[in-house]
Amino acid sequence: MAKRFIDTDLWKRGWFRQLPPKMKTVWVYLITNCDHAGIYEVDIDLMSFMVGQKITQDEIITHLGNQISVINSGSKWFLHKFIKFQYGELNEKVKAHKSVLSLIEKYDIDISVNKGLRNPLARVQDKDKDKDKDKNKEKKSKKEKKIETIPIKQLQEEFIEVDVSAEYKKFCDYCEANGKRYKNYHAAFRNWLRSEWTPKTDKFKKKKQVQKNQIDYEQLEKDADPEGLKQFMDKVKTEIGR
Repeated sequence: MAKRFIDTDLWKRGWFRQLPPKMKTVWVYLITNCDHAGIYEVDIDLMSFMVGQKITQDEIITHLGNQISVINSGSKWFLHKFIKFQYGELNEKVKAHKSVLSLIEKYDIDISVNKGLRNPLARVQDKDKDKDKDKNKEKKSKKEKKIETIPIKQLQEEFIEVDVSAEYKKFCDYCEANGKRYKNYHAAFRNWLRSEWTPKTDKFKKKKQVQKNQIDYEQLEKDADPEGLKQFMDKVKTEIGR
């Protein structure tokens, strides 16, 4: 019957104290069911049966991920601090240590890392996240390149009533914030500039007002006749007063 040392201050350790009750039991189960090198052959169903509650691997990784590493393609777990606590410094001249060193070599375990070994499963998840980020960056880069092909200067000559540069920035922010993608960004931006809600520049508004006033005066002059000369002059005065 194998015997193990156990830390009498375990319940005082902050990381252990903060574990859910079920995970405390799981940890005790792990340190009493791993082999003499701190390697546990994963059997979640058996663990759940022994603990008396349903246990999942995700729960263990979430709460005990800083205490264990996945080895041997996931079929085994290694408890980081087990060897140092049970044996201190390993010595190949000590008979009891030889088989431990042999297992460490077999599973290529780095016992020099005493805390927070990254779980390979979590690392795979991180890699997947990194890939997703890279894909998003690639998509964003392609979209930016498409947007950059929009001829701002040319459009400004065409849409004189709009501040095209300012609207271009708004359009880019809108696409980014809403994840908008278009087959033809140039056409989409032209529609943006044509829309009723796109603000017109003050310079353009004043120009239109001057044109409107000129048209009104021309119309008044055309409508004028000898009999209505007084009415025409009254209208002119009224317009000037505006």
